Parts: sequence; C-alpha cells; structure tokens
Amino acid sequence: MSKNLQNKISELISNSGTEGILQSDLEKKLGCSKSRVSEIIKNLLLNGSIIRKRVTGRNYALWVLEKFPGYIKGIIRVGMLPSTEYMIHLIMIREFAKYVSSRLSTVLYNSSSLLLDDLSLGKIDIGFAPLTSFLLRSGEPKLKIISEVASGGSAICENEKAMGNIIMTSEYSSMAVMTARFIRSNPDVESRMMLSPHQAVEDFCSSKFRYLSIWEPYLTLLKKNGFERVVLSYEESMDDSTCCALGISKLFMDNQDKLNELIDIIRKKGKYVLKTRRKIDREVQFFSNILSIPADIILESIASYRFKFGVSTSSLKNVSSLTGISITREKIEELVY
Repeated sequence: MSKNLQNKISELISNSGTEGILQSDLEKKLGCSKSRVSEIIKNLLLNGSIIRKRVTGRNYALWVLEKFPGYIKGIIRVGMLPSTEYMIHLIMIREFAKYVSSRLSTVLYNSSSLLLDDLSLGKIDIGFAPLTSFLLRSGEPKLKIISEVASGGSAICENEKAMGNIIMTSEYSSMAVMTARFIRSNPDVESRMMLSPHQAVEDFCSSKFRYLSIWEPYLTLLKKNGFERVVLSYEESMDDSTCCALGISKLFMDNQDKLNELIDIIRKKGKYVLKTRRKIDREVQFFSNILSIPADIILESIASYRFKFGVSTSSLKNVSSLTGISITREKIEELVY
C-alpha cells in the first residue's frame, strides 16, 4: 500500500505541471492523514525527485524536478535532444557541476520548441538545441547562447525498397534546411515531421517512407543496419555552418555566480577534452545511458562532427542567412551572452 500511495502522490505532483500542487491538497485528494503524506513527501525529497517550496503559512507547494519553474540551488538541469553532438560539451558541464557542488539532471526532449519553452520558463537551466531554433527566438530576453556546439553529423538517407516519395524530417533544424534543399531538386518529394528519432528510424527501416533526414548517432545505426545510401550530406547543404548551440536561462544567469567559470571551461578545455580519448571513454557510458544507444555506436558517431567551443556573432549571422531567418546583427549580439 505504501508503494502504491507513493506512486499516486508522485503522479499527482507530476500532473500538476509548472503550477505545482499544495501538499494540503494531496491530503484531501487521497483522503490520507497529514503525517502519512508528510512521510512519503520526505522520502521523495530525499531521493531528489521533487521540489518543495513554502507558499503560505505552514503550507507547501510541490513540483517534480523537471517541471519546477525556478532556479534550484545544488542542481543543474540540462535539456537536450537525443544527439551525439552534445556529448563533449556535456562532459564539461558535468565538470562544472562537480566544481560548484551541484547534481546534474538531464532531461530528453523530442521537440526543440518545447525545450526552448522550458528553458525560457526556467524549468531547465541549460539547453542544447538547433541554432535555427535559437535564432527564431532572438527577441526573447530570457535566453542566451554561450557556445556553438558543432557542424556536420547528419544526412538524408534513402531506403530504396520503400514506396512513395515521403521524407521524414525535424522542426526548426539543420535537418529541415537540408530537407528544403533536397525538395527543391526533387519537387515530387513530400516532407513530414517526425515525432521522435527512435520511431522515425524504426519506420524508415520498415520501409514506411523513402527518405529520412537524420542526425547522429542514428545515422551510424542506420549504416550498421545496411542503410548506407546518402542522397545529401550535411556538408553539401550546410558546409561548415553550425548545427546546434548551447543556451542558458535568465534564471540561471541571475543565480549562478560562477557562470563565467562554466564558459571558461567550455572555451578553454573543449579541444583538450576532445583529444583526451581516455576521458571520452570514461564518460561515454554515462551518455549511452541517457540516449539508450550502445556506447560503441556513440563513440563511432562522434567522428562525424566538427566541434566548436565558444560563439561568434558572424557565425550566427551566416546561419541566419543560410536558413533565410531575417535577423539583424544587433539582435544576434543580444542573443549571445
């Protein structure tokens, strides 16, 4: 019964979203004693899965860690899409978390829009997302870019056994840019948006559509499964333009007094980490567990990227021109921390 009650309490807190739920409301909804609910809340707080904040008198509001709309001292929440591109920078963020005695929490997203919504709201502190997605939000003061991440690492693959001319792609990304270029040369091809890369890869391998605009490590997985036909590479479409960027929330900026140390770690140690094979080998299992992708696939796929450490306004301006996003240099400068 205790485990069932804990699960019900966890579910109610999770379903309350960014609004949270009052601890007293849990007691009313579940018909449990105050002491019983308090005991379970104490256990959830100890394992770090929820956040509690005093709101009125002796009453508290509760949130799950991933949905608390505010800064949490001692925890750094990182949002990311499932991509190998982020591994090297995440290694350095882990180093920084240890340096400031904070626990690192990673949250996976399938949508860059939802990720940047949460970053803007302060539900996550740091976020990896396509640079195009950041550029489309250049007017938002609650987001800042602290580093570009990489170029390369994606392509459009073809399953020659599939019928029809559908291409599956992703929103506001380099994949969307590649897809648009491919369709200009192949006007009979129809694009559709994937819900998740895992599902898209599975459907592609099952011949449910002909083309897939995809990134690493899924590109390596496809090649391992015999799907080696690439009809357009990242380099052909985007050259060396940046794919993704690393951003921070305003709440993180305002509350993390050692933020400049994080930026220094990324800009000064990035190339060192990339060359230190032993360090990457030690960290790859951590990243493999996040993505649920075998470690050897992760390691192989890293070679597809050209990593970048730091941020250049001219580089961002180049991507805005390439993607057709109309944005002034002044707005780009405001977007960079």
